[in-house]
Amino acid sequence: MRVAVKITQHDRKILDWIRKVLGVGIVRANRAGQKGQTYDLHIRDQTQVQTILKLLTPYLRVKKRQAKMACEILETEINSSKDLINNARKADALSRFNVRSKNRRKNFVAKIQEQFSPND
Repeated sequence: MRVAVKITQHDRKILDWIRKVLGVGIVRANRAGQKGQTYDLHIRDQTQVQTILKLLTPYLRVKKRQAKMACEILETEINSSKDLINNARKADALSRFNVRSKNRRKNFVAKIQEQFSPND
């Protein structure tokens, strides 16, 4: 499981500015060459994602609940299979908010439980 931040805009200059200010991430073309061209700023480093989410959360309106859930996942220390499964449940719940990930969504809990015997 990995928490990532993705910001999408039609104007690449905005994302290039955000990337420059934050000093993190990568800007990529989305649907290159098509009508409605957009660009994405991807931030995947977990420490950077956590820092950015903590800074942005007080100002968010639509994505505030998602940001809080993502921070919970990032703050959870994994010391046992139970911790991992609980975090996977949170990741599954978080992925339900993302409409575009429906076709890519993984059932993390089931995948993780497959790897452990019932005695773990």
